[in-house]
Amino acid sequence: MNKRNIFSNWILLVLVVAVFAFWKPIIRSDENTAVRENKTCIWFLDVGQGDSAYIRTQNGKDILIDAGAGNKVLSGLQKAMPFLDKSIDLAIATHSDQDHIGGMDEVLKNYEVREIWWNGFESKTKTFKDFWQAVQSEIGQGALIKIPALFETKIFPDAQITLVYIKDGKFDNKDDNENSLVVELSEGEFDALFMADLPQEFESQISLKDIEVLKVGHHGSKTSTSDWLLDNFKPEKAVISVGKNSYGHPHQATLQKLQKRGIEILRTDEKRDIKICVD
Repeated sequence: MNKRNIFSNWILLVLVVAVFAFWKPIIRSDENTAVRENKTCIWFLDVGQGDSAYIRTQNGKDILIDAGAGNKVLSGLQKAMPFLDKSIDLAIATHSDQDHIGGMDEVLKNYEVREIWWNGFESKTKTFKDFWQAVQSEIGQGALIKIPALFETKIFPDAQITLVYIKDGKFDNKDDNENSLVVELSEGEFDALFMADLPQEFESQISLKDIEVLKVGHHGSKTSTSDWLLDNFKPEKAVISVGKNSYGHPHQATLQKLQKRGIEILRTDEKRDIKICVD
């Protein structure tokens, strides 16, 4: 074998090694994503004492509902989203509590967000001011921000998000939980309801059919998740987004209501990130 052939073979070997070196991490990064599932999946992200749910539809659309209190949401998104995906089609800030939108400014800084829904209540807190500043920057990059109307629907090729509750009338300045946006994810016969922190006295204003998944309101507090809601919507699974806290979340009364009806309880403080896919 002459020197030219030996050199060519070495070059070929180096190229093959380089391809595998760069190819394998990309394959591994997709193993736990909805791209590999080829179906719509919901990740209830472990953000500690807070709320954040990421949805990736079967056709690759990205939806984020709340973002927890800090930057922990970023590590959750990195695990759930495809390796090179840095855009989110719809982000929903349900209300201005820190444990729901405190991490949204970090999301807006690190991802291109095309559309943002919020409830229209301008809180005086630093958390909201940081969120709003990040929103303005995103608007400058072409994002659409809106206060959705009741029953407004964002339709994707294979799923849809519908606003099923928004405060009718003046905002409550003392209890922002009452200002929560409540949304439903639907795909075919599958429905998931995201209750944010809505108190139970407002739950009867939501008009829905049976659902498969309930994101339990207010981290399992006794002020949410009424008997009326459970008996009318009949969820099969109840996800409680909760972390270490001094509030007593989730409350034993709420857990007993769910257990009494045979509803499977999934908690982020026990299972960390919780992934549910549409079968």
